[in-house]
Amino acid sequence: MPGSHSAIDRSLLIETASAFHDLSGDYDYEILATTLRYLQQQKTSITVADLRVELDVHPPDHELENLLDHLRYHQYIGTDADRARTRALPAVGHTAEVLQERQEISPAVDLLATFPDDEALSTDGFDDLLTGVLEVIKDASSHVWIVSPFLSAEAFDRLRPALLSAVDKGSTISLVTRYLTYGGDDGEYNREFTRQLLDSPCGDNVSLYEYVNDETWSTFHAKVVATDNDEAYLGTANVTGKGFLSNLELGVRFERAAARELIALLESLRGSDHFHEVERVAGGFDRTT
Repeated sequence: MPGSHSAIDRSLLIETASAFHDLSGDYDYEILATTLRYLQQQKTSITVADLRVELDVHPPDHELENLLDHLRYHQYIGTDADRARTRALPAVGHTAEVLQERQEISPAVDLLATFPDDEALSTDGFDDLLTGVLEVIKDASSHVWIVSPFLSAEAFDRLRPALLSAVDKGSTISLVTRYLTYGGDDGEYNREFTRQLLDSPCGDNVSLYEYVNDETWSTFHAKVVATDNDEAYLGTANVTGKGFLSNLELGVRFERAAARELIALLESLRGSDHFHEVERVAGGFDRTT
């Protein structure tokens, strides 16, 4: 147990505010922290049940217990509580509020990359692009957008486990691509990816779309994976083996407000005259009427 200190250094303040922020759902963290201060003044042993009596909070018990364990360890509450730290709890709650506001306005961004075998490249600060995409997909609980002008069966093999995980949790999948109903041999890689997706256990949960202006042939070049959990990937990599494994590709993974805005854009495609639903038919694919 750390020694008792009246001062709270900046790093501990941020760490404790982050512990509040890790709770599932949105809260008035200042009220939550002030209530904890009140409970500590009334008793020396605060439980999850005590919190639920005082406040209408809904996180799982283990999340609340993790928060209480953190506060006990750092002597905000409990039998070894430091009075100055207990008094500082509302300030910690205010810091958690600020963290929440900042994340809503400017969410944290993870830099992602696929790197070829090239020792000259500076790779510090980048996470693996394919791993980042898989994390976005497998966290989904109701819907996944996959938007890519080019697809390949090799990429489907990589995505399959994450897609199955999302579908097992109740997710549907919207696939937006090119060349399913046109493009001749140019579209065969896309069609093979789509056939494998439809033939997999995910198949009954998949909706297919093309976005193309049939008069000008204007289409899209975006590469996006986004989910209902307000998480998204946006980058240069097509959903192909080369995009995930060997090209030099760059992207970002982000969440919350920015992801919601991207998902709203995707949803708005449904109202476009250039957004065409596609179905599988004997011998290939056709647009639905």
